[in-house]
Amino acid sequence: MSARPGSAPKVRPVFSPVADHALLVGLGAEIGADSTRAVLALDRALTAHPPEGLVEVVPALVNLLVEFDPLVTDHARMQAAVEALLAHPDDSAQTPRLPIFASACTGSRRAMPI
Repeated sequence: MSARPGSAPKVRPVFSPVADHALLVGLGAEIGADSTRAVLALDRALTAHPPEGLVEVVPALVNLLVEFDPLVTDHARMQAAVEALLAHPDDSAQTPRLPIFASACTGSRRAMPI
């Protein structure tokens, strides 16, 4: 799976309803650079173009929780809005390159970049 630097890779999202007010969007089966880039790209897209009823977006390493007002929208409409953003990504926004650090019990007090 090859993507331009700074662009979100093409992934097949997995949508799971959460209670009556949220949608979990899975963007990868394992933690890695591609899934994290896809999560950050969708986070930026939802922030730039919030669908009606969007309350909050909570990104994680391989998924994104999309919380919405159930009095304004529902799972199906929010999923459709997310799918539309994924189908037409905004390539003008660059994916920030974030350092990832891990702390391990190595006797050192420094975090090591991975």
